Amino acid sequence: MYFTTVTILALLTATPGVFGQLDARIKAKGKKYFGTCSDSALLSNPQHAAVIRSDFSQLTPENSAKWDSTEPSRGKFNFGGFDTLVNFAQSNKKLLFGTPSSHPGYPNISDSATITSVIQNHVSTVGRRYKGKIYAWDIVNEIFNEDGSLRSSVFSRLLGE
Repeated sequence: MYFTTVTILALLTATPGVFGQLDARIKAKGKKYFGTCSDSALLSNPQHAAVIRSDFSQLTPENSAKWDSTEPSRGKFNFGGFDTLVNFAQSNKKLLFGTPSSHPGYPNISDSATITSVIQNHVSTVGRRYKGKIYAWDIVNEIFNEDGSLRSSVFSRLLGE
């Protein structure tokens, strides 16, 4: 069964008996964290932000760290949305995962000679900005289709599998 972040947050908000207990219960079982995904739009809702503060100790950006969000055009970076999530995570002592390359937000590049330098620039720029602020980087994300086959992407087309 698949639940969206909004559905989970709505359920937690509507059921105060479990509100504020999920992360503690998970940690009591010996696990490191209980996480969710979020972005600045969700965090701007006080109820959602409160649920994230009380029930989760790890955040993954929903879209704000994806390539097309942080570098909407080649060499032009926009970190507004990701900065919001990073600041929230730091001020609330949450672990933060980075997802810099995730389907479908890949760069639009058509030649293999260019892609390596574009990747190096993107990774270096994002990495320098968030050095020491990200718990772990999810480098390869959403590489499989729903049927389990490899998804075609600019990376696999130009660099191979």
